[in-house]
This record gives sequence, C-alpha cells and structure tokens, in this order.
Amino acid sequence: MTVYSIIMGLRVLSILIFLVVPGLWKIAPAIFAVFSSYFAVIIANAVGMFSKPVGKVQIPTRELE
Repeated sequence: MTVYSIIMGLRVLSILIFLVVPGLWKIAPAIFAVFSSYFAVIIANAVGMFSKPVGKVQIPTRELE
C-alpha cells in the first residue's frame, strides 16, 4: 500500500509539472502520468508473491459426503 501511495503521489506531481512545463517537455510527465497507474497496480498486486507461506496447509482426514 505504501509503494502504491508513493507512485500515485508522483503521478499527481507529474500532472502538476505537465501544467507548468512549456512545449515538448510536456511529453515526459504526460507519459509517466498515463503509465504510472498501471505499474502501481501491478506492483501492489505482486507484493507477497515471492514471500514464503505463513501457515501450514491442513490435509483433510476424511472425504466429504
């Protein structure tokens, strides 16, 4: 959640920079603003994918009827 918030804060900052910067220099903050939300969601969903499982899986001892 922290990384997501930081990236979204940078996205807002890039939108503000887009409003101030003249000419073709607007391309870089615009591209960052467009693609940063996608990467923020990918990173936020990937957290925990590479960590070890916390609990043990219980094997059922009898079949369900």
